[in-house]
Amino acid sequence: MTAKQIIYDKKLNKLEITGPIQFLDTDGNEIKAKTANIDGDLKAGLFKAARLVLKQQLRINAKSLERSQARFMQLNKVRATSCYSCNQNPPLWQIRAKTMRHDNLKQQVFFQNATLHIFDFPVFYTPYLRLPDPGVKRMQGFLVPRSQTTTRLGYGLKLPYFIPIGESRDVTLTPYASPVTKTMEVDYRQAYAAGNFHASGTVSHDGLTQDKWRGYLFANGNAELPSQYILKYKLETVSDFSYLGDYEYVERDLLESNLRLSQTTRRQYNDVSIRHYTSLYGGNSTAPSFVASNKFEHRFAKPFIGGEVKIGLDIHGSHRQSNTNE
Repeated sequence: MTAKQIIYDKKLNKLEITGPIQFLDTDGNEIKAKTANIDGDLKAGLFKAARLVLKQQLRINAKSLERSQARFMQLNKVRATSCYSCNQNPPLWQIRAKTMRHDNLKQQVFFQNATLHIFDFPVFYTPYLRLPDPGVKRMQGFLVPRSQTTTRLGYGLKLPYFIPIGESRDVTLTPYASPVTKTMEVDYRQAYAAGNFHASGTVSHDGLTQDKWRGYLFANGNAELPSQYILKYKLETVSDFSYLGDYEYVERDLLESNLRLSQTTRRQYNDVSIRHYTSLYGGNSTAPSFVASNKFEHRFAKPFIGGEVKIGLDIHGSHRQSNTNE
């Protein structure tokens, strides 16, 4: 803790502090305030004209902040945002609430009489709102809202909602709204004993193209099969060539979908794959759309002539459709 002035009352075991005050607790939460009156063990106290930064992600300004038992923080007349890139005042988005309570043990944040503001305009009200602590990895509920600015879409806001499905699966649904688009983002993850699977995609409604409904789907996974075989697969598809660039999801010139089966043993290696490519830009009329390959190697130990003998086979094929005579 740093401050302009600290007065210690030994009889009451109290600290009377004059700011600017900067207080950092053991969990990485930072408190700034003008004045404070706290216990000598620093576990409880009252901060006035306070600003709290939770896990370096969620910023909260409050008229007052009260710590108790080194577990709870109660804030009054709250304004919260995670929009670090918003230099304007007010920020792009913020949650305003009568009170906010942070439970460090349960790692949850509770708002009472909360209103979501975008550009200082109220757009959503709820008497009660619960968010997971920014440091929580798996807990159902709304995650910290995120803002995004793109050339084609302008300023937008994302409000992720995380849903764990048992111990090995989860899905995150993220509504995304801007003046140009209404989008739902979906991210699904699953882990199982012999592999894993991940898929992400979107459904968007905008007026940037003739087709108002747009989106993409990316998926990949792998699985361990009997006899030491490993299966890997990937799918990449998009509604139109300009979608990923318009939404600035990924910078990609080429989409690749593939299926690969491989086996590695002490004396043998076998790899079979088929790949499909989709160019998002022109100028690739001579590039193949489908590529298939097979690589096989086998090693013979202790042959009659001594040493080692290894044989290998590579098969490669490609296919391209074209209406030109190139």
